[in-house]
Order: sequence, then C-alpha cells, then structure tokens
Amino acid sequence: MQFGERRRSARRSRSGRASGLLAAAVAMATVATLLNAASASSAGSVPRAPSSDSPQQHSSATDGFLPAPAAGDGEPDSLTVWTLSTRPEYVTGGDVLTRIDVPASMPVDSVRVAVNRRDVTERLSRNGRSLVGSIEGLRAGKNTLDVVGGAKHQKHQRLKVELINHSTIGPLFSGPKQRPFVCRTSDNDLGEPVDENCSIETRYDWFYRSLDGRFVPLDPAAPLPDDVATTTTIAGETVDYVVRVETGTINRAIYRIAILADPANPETVDSSGWNNKLQYRFGGGCGPGHQQGNSRVQEVLDDPALSRGFATATSSLNVLGTACDDALSAETALMVKEHFIEEYGYPEYTVGQGGSGGSMQQLLIAQNYPGILDGITPQRLYPDATTTWHTETDCRLLRPYFDKTTLGWTDSQRLAVEGFGTLTCGTWDRPDGNIDQTLGCSIPSSLIFDPVKNPTGARCSLYDSMGNLFGRDRDGAALRPLDNVGVQYGLEAFNAGVISFEQFVDLNRRIGGYDEIGKPTSERTRGNLTGIRRAYAGGRIFSGTGVHLPIIDLRYWGDGTQDIHDSFRSASLRQRLERANGHSKNQVTLVAGLKREAPVLADLDEQLLETMDEWLESILRDRSNRSYESKVLKAKPWGLTNGCYTDPGGEFIEDPRVTTSAHGPCGEIYPPHGNPRTAAGSSISEDVAKCQVKPVDRRDYSSITPAQLNEIRRTFDNRVCDYQRRGVNQVPLEGTWLTY
Repeated sequence: MQFGERRRSARRSRSGRASGLLAAAVAMATVATLLNAASASSAGSVPRAPSSDSPQQHSSATDGFLPAPAAGDGEPDSLTVWTLSTRPEYVTGGDVLTRIDVPASMPVDSVRVAVNRRDVTERLSRNGRSLVGSIEGLRAGKNTLDVVGGAKHQKHQRLKVELINHSTIGPLFSGPKQRPFVCRTSDNDLGEPVDENCSIETRYDWFYRSLDGRFVPLDPAAPLPDDVATTTTIAGETVDYVVRVETGTINRAIYRIAILADPANPETVDSSGWNNKLQYRFGGGCGPGHQQGNSRVQEVLDDPALSRGFATATSSLNVLGTACDDALSAETALMVKEHFIEEYGYPEYTVGQGGSGGSMQQLLIAQNYPGILDGITPQRLYPDATTTWHTETDCRLLRPYFDKTTLGWTDSQRLAVEGFGTLTCGTWDRPDGNIDQTLGCSIPSSLIFDPVKNPTGARCSLYDSMGNLFGRDRDGAALRPLDNVGVQYGLEAFNAGVISFEQFVDLNRRIGGYDEIGKPTSERTRGNLTGIRRAYAGGRIFSGTGVHLPIIDLRYWGDGTQDIHDSFRSASLRQRLERANGHSKNQVTLVAGLKREAPVLADLDEQLLETMDEWLESILRDRSNRSYESKVLKAKPWGLTNGCYTDPGGEFIEDPRVTTSAHGPCGEIYPPHGNPRTAAGSSISEDVAKCQVKPVDRRDYSSITPAQLNEIRRTFDNRVCDYQRRGVNQVPLEGTWLTY
C-alpha cells in the first residue's frame, strides 16, 4: 500500500501479531500437569534480594527461539497460557498481552478466563483454537490468572498462572534504584519532567526521507512533500518513506521507537510498512549512572533498518555510557519491548545492534537474560565491561610510571609492555577517572561522594554503577573485583629480550595499584573475593555459557591507530564460547579496514542486517524437534564465515583464525595484538579477574641468573600469576534471569 494514496486502515488491535511465530522473548507460563479446582498457583515468584555473596536465581528461560506453534498450528494436549508481551513475573503497567491455546478435546467456547476472580473472557478474541487479547486492570504485585474449560460431560481442566505486576518506573530485577538521580528530559528538548522519576508525557514526531537522503521533520496534517522518497522493505512492500517516532519514559529512561507509518491518521498508527521485525539499538561508552542520560531522535532514525521495514527502538539506559549496568540495560530493554508489543504488535524476532559498550550489552543480555534478543550484531566488541576495565586500570598505572622513570624506556619497549599495536594507553588513560569514586559523574558536584565532605554522596566509579550486582560494603561502596596481585607486567617483553632485567623488576616494584576510593597507591590492588565471585556467578564476566544465538561480529581494524577497540577481543569472545559450549560456530567475525573505500565496504552495516535476517528467518522456518543450538548452526547462511575484507579493494578472504593469529591471510593484513595483561602472560580469553598465584619458577624466564631469580622473588613476595589455572573464585554462571 502506498502511504501517499491516503487510504485509511483501522488501527491494528494490540493482539494483531499474536498469531505469528513465537520467539523466545515470549515467556511461556505453562504447567506440565493439569490442575483441578483446588490446585495451587503454578507460575512465577516474588523477586528476592540476593544473599551477601551470591545473586539468587529467579527463573530461567530458553535462549533463542522457542519451538512453540503459531496460534492454530498443532494441537496442544492441555490448556497452555502464553504471556506474549513479557514474562509473567515481570508484567508492568497493569496489562499483559496473553494467548491461551485450547486442546482439540475441549470446546473453545467453554473456556473461561478470570483475573483475581474477575471474569475477563470477553477481553479475548478467538483465533483458531486460541484466545488472544490484552488482560488489563492488574493490581500491583501478585495477580492470579485462572483459566478453566471443558466439555459438558468432561472433567474440567484448570490452569492457574501467577502474574506479578510492577510499576513502569521499575525496578524489576536490577535492584534498588540509584540515588541521587538527575533528570535529562529538558536537555533532550522534551521539557521538564512531571515527577521525580523523570517522567514525561508520551509524544509523537513524524519524519520523511527526502530524495537526497535526509530525514526531514514532517507535519502529519499537511500533504506529503514532493521530495518524499519511497522504500521497498524486505517483505516486498513499497511504501512512502515516512516514519513515526514515539518518545516517552520507561524505567526512568527516555525511550524512542521508530516505525514506518501512514500519517493520514496521526492519532493511530497504520504500520503496514512494518516487516514484523524489531531492531533494538544499544549505545556505547561505560558511565557511572546517577542520571537519566541522553536519547536523540537520530538514534532510531536508522536508514538501513527503517528502509527495509524494521522498527527500531532504544532508550537512554541502553546507552552504557549513561550507566554501566548490563542488568539495568536488560531490564529497560525488556520493559520497552513489552510496551512495543502491546502498542505495535509482536515481532517475529528482535535483533540487537551496537558497538563498543553496545556490544557488551548485547553479549551480556544474551547470556544473562536470554530471550530478549534473538540475534546480535556487535561491532568493535568487548566481551564485557568487568574484564575490559583491566586495560584501563593498567594503563592508568603504566602511564605515570613511564613518565617518571629514569631508566630510559623507548617507545618500542613501552609498546611491548602495553601489548597494543601502538601506544594506545594514552587513549585509555582518561582524566575523568572511571575507577575513582570522586570523579566521572555527570551530576552537580554537591551530589558526588567525598570521603570527608560528603561520605554519603554518589560514588562515581564504574564498579559502583554495578554495586547492586557486585554487592556493597557497610559504607555503600561496591565490592570491587579489580586485582593485579602477582601480575608480571612486561613478562613477554622481558623474555623476548626487548626490555632489560632492571626495567622488568623496577616496573613491577613501582607499578602499584588503587586504594579503596580508586586513587593510585604504591600497593597492588587486592580484589574483593565476594565481588569477584559475584562477577562470575552473576554473569558480569562473560563466559559464553549457553550462548547459542546467532552472532555476527563486525570489526573495523584500528590496532595501529590508538583505537581502544583492540581486535583480539573478537578472539577472546571466540575462546570463551569454545571453552563454555565446545564450539564458536554461532559467532562469525568479519574484519575490515577503516578506509571503507570499496563499494562493498561502504554498506557493510546493511549487508550485516540482511544476512542476520536471512539467518533468523531460516531458524523461524525450522519447525523440527532439533535443539535450538542445532537449528542455529543448520540455519547459518551459506558462505557466512570468519574472514576479512581487503581495504581498499573489498575482496573477501576466508580465515578461520581472523583476529587470533598474525600469520594467517587476514592476520598479515590486520594483525591482532593484545593488552597489558596478555603481555604479562594471560591468554587471549582475558577473563581472569584475580589470578591464582604460584611460587616464582625459573622455567618461566628465558634467561636469568640465580641472583636475578631471587630479586624477582623479593619483588613479588614469591607469588606470581599462574594463568594455566582458573582464576580465584572463577565459578560457573549461576543461572539466568537472576534478580538483585
């Protein structure tokens, strides 16, 4: 349908997409056995606070697509309830989109549905052998959904499902809200907030894509301009390229949703151009929080996605530079997606997009809160924030040492110790702190922690941004998992003869660490053992356990340009997946240069989205009884493999060792490097928060005298890192959908 024809169409009902294929973001609240009238409630539980040393498992979810039938497909053996818009324990706003599948032995019109003993059957519409609709009027906290049905002379079947309704300002599972918290609505041209939770009235803005490739504001009441472009979606629909952007607040975040729409009736939305798929966008950085953050409309006006018919969504708390808390990001994405489903319809799948800090969110959500995303497209990825901080904290120690030492270090010697392709520590060593509790918050200074003047103020370290997840001490400081005890900085350089014995020992004697507030000190940093355990058990350190969804990892190689996005991180991810799952076949790494001059390189982002669509569509079509993991691997598009693109030129080179080895065909063009920890002997997985230590061993050094060996023993108190062993408190992932 051409939007320019001004043809009217009725607004789609909130259940309009419910009959489509169901992805794992649909949370199934089902009971294995039938319940009689006296049965107890069967689904969900009230979130509980974690113990002092471990987060509590609340519930689990299938990762990736559920092998569930579409409405009317197949015949269930018993009554089955699906909460389509969210998980039953995480309903917000008092309503939930629900589908009830009825077995063939039971008349559909015999089914009665009640919430808290209030009959809501008339709220549901029949769709084949299913009842679908929005159940509204839920009270705060626990609600009981009671479904009963059966033929006249049959024993009735009854199913009770517990729904837990929360406020749209949260929290659901991420833990207590940060205080203080500064609103940013006025900074985003949205006016002053209407309450202390930074809420605003929902608003709608319209844009069109011009023939010269710009998004231009549109008055929906006026005729379409002459220069409006058209677009053909991947569903084959050719429509006027007109976009509606919804802006509001959820979970104290500013959210935005963009979708192709007809402006003929701006009070509703005719989303005929929508391809039934959602791209969720994650922003970069890594910030301490205590503020709402920014969300510009341009963040959802993404031409590669919108022109193909995708809806796009994001929020200011899905920008890690606002708050470096992946559980808060997952919670916000779940809530925004719930709102999207209830207002626009059910997406066949949701694909994540974003680089740097945006990649961390995608990977950690895929691992810790599976089902929110069905496929991810991280760019310039890091596996997680916690181990990435090793690099920043190490660089902030190395730089002052090199500036003050009198031992005459050359640039090549410094480079060998840093481990990068160029002297990138200068980029990592930022003045705003990130580890310092007194620096880095974008809030008034009067609100910030000071150990003397304001001991109850906002602590601004990145560890404190995840204080709910790591745990806190009695003073409110995060249980910091940072440690460098036993790290032999420059070990590889010393063994290669690049630095002298005197330089190696002096560096490790003087490198120091951080005190409790995050200020540099002469002593090495000792990580909190409880914080370290929680980092692994809660999934703050990405292990890859159970992560089988499709991953297309696109990286623009900048190792030689002081770009902090080191290419070895893709190999780090690959190694973690292989160790956890036995393979990394669901991850594809593509590397290109920064010039992007060849035509094939200019539209890699578009190609990536279309390839991911092909992969996910193939999974959706697979209705077999194979495991989800097997479906993902079988559905992988032909020719999609690890490799790199020459730049300039754009020729693709297949290389299974891309970003791992400098000796393969891609490694010769885009050689991978490392960081200070890999230059100290860590593996490229770089997932050890605190190393196990061992006595100094002569065999670990290429050439050394007995006197020098004793000097090393004195320097390290005869305890150096043993990277052949798992780290201290490196425990397995405790579970998914944990609550804090």
